[in-house]
Amino acid sequence: MLSPTYQIRGWHLILLSAVSIIFHHLWMNLESGDANFYYASTLVGAIANGLVWIDAVSAIPERNSQIVDLDAKKIDKSNKVIIQT
Repeated sequence: MLSPTYQIRGWHLILLSAVSIIFHHLWMNLESGDANFYYASTLVGAIANGLVWIDAVSAIPERNSQIVDLDAKKIDKSNKVIIQT
């Protein structure tokens, strides 16, 4: 069973795609937007990119803890490779 953190990863990219499409429609087709729509969509994009980086960096310790939990007989500390003999 996947943990809840695995199930919601990538939601910010879906949100960015939806917001960009909505803002483009409001600005170009309905001509009701201004530069704040462009600013808001780039702000959401920057936040989404930041969350991707945070997710990637936080996955490193999680991965290392999962490697240690595999009940390996010996772990080579120099390059974090599991050696099972």
